Amino acid sequence: MKNILFITDIGSPWGGSEELWSKSAIILKNEGYNVQASVGWYGQIHLKVHNLTNQGIKVHFRKSKIRSLLRKAYNYTQNTLLKHIKAETVKHIDKTNPDLIVFSQSHVFSAWEYMLYAKKNNIPYVVVTQLNSELSWANDSNYRQIQNAFTNAEQSFFVSQGNLELLETQLAFTLPNAKVISNPFNMHTVKDIKWPQKEKLNFAYVGRLDFTHKGIDILLKSFATEKWKARAFLLNIYGSGDIDLTKELVNHLGLSEKVIFHGHINNIHEIWEQNHILALASRYEGMPLVLIEAMFCKRTAIVNDVAGHSELIADGDNGFVVPAAHYKLFAQQLEIVWKNKDKLEAYGKAAFETINKAISELPEKTFSDLIKTTLLK
Repeated sequence: MKNILFITDIGSPWGGSEELWSKSAIILKNEGYNVQASVGWYGQIHLKVHNLTNQGIKVHFRKSKIRSLLRKAYNYTQNTLLKHIKAETVKHIDKTNPDLIVFSQSHVFSAWEYMLYAKKNNIPYVVVTQLNSELSWANDSNYRQIQNAFTNAEQSFFVSQGNLELLETQLAFTLPNAKVISNPFNMHTVKDIKWPQKEKLNFAYVGRLDFTHKGIDILLKSFATEKWKARAFLLNIYGSGDIDLTKELVNHLGLSEKVIFHGHINNIHEIWEQNHILALASRYEGMPLVLIEAMFCKRTAIVNDVAGHSELIADGDNGFVVPAAHYKLFAQQLEIVWKNKDKLEAYGKAAFETINKAISELPEKTFSDLIKTTLLK
């Protein structure tokens, strides 16, 4: 049977962007393919990775001794670490001798060198991109190489049309082999959650506390006005990450009575039983699972117009779209949310109708079928 190697570079033990490749890998393994995976080592094995090995998928960890040495020896540079990690990835490609490589990249520019290595060694490959950002650009020294990396892929997948269109702008070309695919979400697990009967308007931020990516500063500064401090609202924060810095900024902005930290909660029903609207101020995204979850729970959202947000949220129809990632613009749209707070339940129902039509039921099956088609070429 054909050998398939999945390579992922998420940068943490697990995340929502790992669901598509891992579920597809299990499907392919169960159909008789020889499936292996190359993943980073972060000091622990996530339960989902254990599940892969239990399914018979051989997992290769990119363990870097330099990670631990860096804590002791400051003469190692970040470039030294990156070169070592790249060498480990190439080692796994050589060791597994795959008939096809599936690159699942956490950022649009994170795997192109490996893609070119596969091309040089006549190994077919596909790539799925989980994230793109206007903060990252190619340059004269590499843009043609990156173009070649994508055009030589059997297929290039993106989790939002916005991410694809941004890449085509970044590389100044049209990508002919591109396809948009959604990440898996088990919509049948979502219960019908009653609308919260709360005296205060409850906003929810769900996700990692990452200032650069998730715009935590934008979100908090948007609420840091005397007008909002006098209003009956709460911002409930669910997630881990830079908690200490976030708490310091909450105190600095005088929002300590308005913001509540709940930590990471796996049960989405527990979140949406208590909250009326999702608030995402991200500077860049792919297609966030938390938005899809909220919409399936019949909750609306206020989001910045980045990546795939406006592919799901139509301003004034099923939610609120901020034209750019800046706190002044986010604050302006929050005013519209407040004026329409009595209509948020209707917005949430409209969001549910939208997401029901937009998300395919088993994208992992679609993805695995496309991988099999590629192997038959």
